[in-house]
Amino acid sequence: MPEFQPILKLYTLRLRESFNISKASADEKSTLIVRCGDGIGEGSPSVHYGLPAERVYEELEKRLKFCGAGADVGELTNFIDALPPQVYVGRCALEMAYLDHAAKTQRVPLHSYLDLPRPENIVSSFTITPGTEAELIAQCERAEPFDALKLKVGFRRDLDFIDYVLKRKPCRLRLDANGGWTVDQAIEQMRALRGYPIDFIEQPLTDPDVRDLDRLKTKAECVIFLDESIVEIKNVNTYAPVIDGINIKLSKCGGILPSLRLVERAKELKLKLLLGCMIETAVGITAALHLATLFDFFDLDAIMLTENDPFWGAHFDGQTMILPESNGIAVTTEENTFV
Repeated sequence: MPEFQPILKLYTLRLRESFNISKASADEKSTLIVRCGDGIGEGSPSVHYGLPAERVYEELEKRLKFCGAGADVGELTNFIDALPPQVYVGRCALEMAYLDHAAKTQRVPLHSYLDLPRPENIVSSFTITPGTEAELIAQCERAEPFDALKLKVGFRRDLDFIDYVLKRKPCRLRLDANGGWTVDQAIEQMRALRGYPIDFIEQPLTDPDVRDLDRLKTKAECVIFLDESIVEIKNVNTYAPVIDGINIKLSKCGGILPSLRLVERAKELKLKLLLGCMIETAVGITAALHLATLFDFFDLDAIMLTENDPFWGAHFDGQTMILPESNGIAVTTEENTFV
């Protein structure tokens, strides 16, 4: 039985422009990278749930000491399954590294290991956040190849921001409030935006009540997706009657296998599926792309928002994502990344 000795590393990603959402703003982002056997994985935290990256690193390091210097496959799997929700990004990184190793051992791409077709012609949106005029111009220039934009809203001058972007870049819009509106604000905003080319509004309310979402959907006649409110299957069951779709992110949901279980339940409930991402490296983005054939919409542009990603894997040809031909997740890096 092969042995594994997970190597943990925190990596700080620098953003091309400030990334501003209704609950936070950042110029850089810490993400957790794990090497395990021949595999590599990533978990990227969010301000909305769980511990920050540094705390996840400390918690994993402490817990891994109880597994001994090298855990066999069974022990490592049990360790991953026992991790609590507050360190789900660590669970994601470890599980991803294990699955990458397993797929490489069988000499197949990750999607084949998971019995999924190879993703082809996957078109992502591009994210634009409010900022200075110079930042907005730079973001709109990089968004030129994209037919759909995700705009971060939930600010005081949302309509001005949306109009500014549409004037520079006419296209389809997906609005993401990150829980930045009250139900009355959301109704007012969505009514004001009637006639705009909007595919859906994502996470309009923080910890929404089912009745509030039902009221928003009825009064504003909008298409609603949830993100931060969807972590486990019980969340999908709760909100399914009053929403149209969910955003699944590997780090948020605790890894690839938990995400696949969420996908299965969402499809049973006839919900649309958005494959999303955190601010993360090509490791997490490439791993997510292997699942793309199960989804309806894609928001996997993080690799275009940073400037010091040490990994190479999935990449863009215009707005279309390209998955490298290789076994496992299919990412490469410099020799000294884990030194």
